[in-house]
Amino acid sequence: METITKWIGIADRLSDIYMNKKLAPCGIRFSQHMFINHICSSPGLTQDKLPGLVYINKSNVTRILKTLEEEGFVRREVNPDDMRTVRLYPTERAMEIFPMVMEQRELCEELMMEGFSEEEKEMLISLLMRVTKNIRKQLPDA
Repeated sequence: METITKWIGIADRLSDIYMNKKLAPCGIRFSQHMFINHICSSPGLTQDKLPGLVYINKSNVTRILKTLEEEGFVRREVNPDDMRTVRLYPTERAMEIFPMVMEQRELCEELMMEGFSEEEKEMLISLLMRVTKNIRKQLPDA
């Protein structure tokens, strides 16, 4: 029997594999690209905002940020306005790879949507947003 969860899962895993290959020259994995995107787009973003932006729990966010910091992509600074929070800044290395990361993400999306009309693309996005909204109702912390 075909199910939506099966096909969403397969599409997710295949896009992850594809993007890991494409992002390997940048020194990051697909799971890290969202962090690079948000931090490069919004330097000074606070660490406590990231879980809500990337839909990953706080402990995994901390672990991924630690790796990105050790690899020279992210710099963390205690927020002088609120010592309980940490601000995130991209390093020069992150800013150098940022355009390639965004380009690869766009190419992956084009590949996934190959053969779709504009109407079908918009419909798929709309339907997936509804799926996400339905699940989010059951997960108030997500």
